[in-house]
Amino acid sequence: IVSEVAETRDCPVKFSVEFFDTQLLEGPSLKQAIELISRRQRQPCAFLGAVRSAVSIPMSILTGVQGYPQLSGFSTSADLDDKNQYPLFGRTIPSDFG
Repeated sequence: IVSEVAETRDCPVKFSVEFFDTQLLEGPSLKQAIELISRRQRQPCAFLGAVRSAVSIPMSILTGVQGYPQLSGFSTSADLDDKNQYPLFGRTIPSDFG
């Protein structure tokens, strides 16, 4: 936990993280995302990743239609700039076209 957050006793927000291996492939990524979204308890509030745009593109469609934002620090495809197709996708680096 971030030390600044840990020292704030009146903050009701708690974060938990689950990791899954995308294997850099679309299929395993989508399967894991569907399993997480379908759970009755401890559903995700957002998705982080993936590394490859080829994985982020189908993941962002799935997570977007289900209402979950997705944030990637590595996917640079300019296709993901289309907010009509990927309204809940965000990134921390510029796309291939800047």
